[in-house]
Amino acid sequence: MTKQDKSIESTLGRMREQIAEREKNAVVQLPLWPEPKRGAPNSFIRSALFAAIQSKDRQYMKEALLASQDGIVIKYTGEQLNQSDLDVWETIVHLAREQPLGTFCSFTAHGLLKALGLPTGNSQHKQLHSTIIRLTACAVEVTHEGKTYFGPERRHDPALWRRTEQGNHSLVR
Repeated sequence: MTKQDKSIESTLGRMREQIAEREKNAVVQLPLWPEPKRGAPNSFIRSALFAAIQSKDRQYMKEALLASQDGIVIKYTGEQLNQSDLDVWETIVHLAREQPLGTFCSFTAHGLLKALGLPTGNSQHKQLHSTIIRLTACAVEVTHEGKTYFGPERRHDPALWRRTEQGNHSLVR
């Protein structure tokens, strides 16, 4: 190997390191969509993850294989989710869409209820609390295109008066 070849190899090595460092530090963000719309992964929408059931008909599931599109496998553990849970989940994702994935998004329960277009009375606050607990307590495992992602739907710090939410960014992508 000539001196020039070694110099080129050295330069290429540094460039590879810089690219790897840049990719490691890349900010990943959800696509931005207009205010009246809501975003969710296709695998969630085209599956039985958020079932069309009434709250009184919820069941507890343990590693249940949910109906989904061909090529997508969804296993679920927790109290069954329904369309009302989807509304809350989509609104939380909507509120967090302008921030990089993995960062915390703060909002009040009152603000979330307003964003959902719901009244802000005591019973709605209790219902919202139950929904957030359900979304936090569940575990979802999604396998798609040979990759598996799993974890809770939401993470939050219950010690804070204001809700501080962190979406499971591997599930949201």
